[in-house]
Amino acid sequence: MNSLPNHYQRSSKTRNRDIPVERNSFSSPKVVSIPVHYVGNTTSTSSRSKAALGIQRVFRGFLVRKRVKVILGIKNEVDEVEKKFWDKGFVDLLKKDGKERLKFNEILMGLLFKLDSIRGIDSGVGELRKGVISKVIMLQERLDSIGSEQESLDQEEVEEGNNVGRRGFQFWE
Repeated sequence: MNSLPNHYQRSSKTRNRDIPVERNSFSSPKVVSIPVHYVGNTTSTSSRSKAALGIQRVFRGFLVRKRVKVILGIKNEVDEVEKKFWDKGFVDLLKKDGKERLKFNEILMGLLFKLDSIRGIDSGVGELRKGVISKVIMLQERLDSIGSEQESLDQEEVEEGNNVGRRGFQFWE
């Protein structure tokens, strides 16, 4: 009679209730394109290039200010070293102590290395850097002259000592 399995077959003993089933067919939502209108034409290449130029100008200004700040910091250090060179007691110390001369020569070389590491983006930055470099070189030359003065004085003392020694020994013929 029935080819259905037992649990699907209707028996006359069980009462069936029919439950109404509605099938809703869900369709995909409709895609509606909404036109968007911008005020002004912002996608033009001229406005983009103007914006890019503005950004570059601001960034270059930032780099210039940053480098000028670094150069001015180094200039302040150079000014402090220069103040010491105007002190007579310090110059006398440099004349007597070779280690102090070497120490300040190393300080000046370090300042030169710092200045050399700064790239000059703007001509004003380059000129400022060159001015500070020339001041450091001038201080190095002054330090070298102090050292050479002392070396020449030491050499004269050695020569005078040798002459005195020679005068002290006279050979009789």
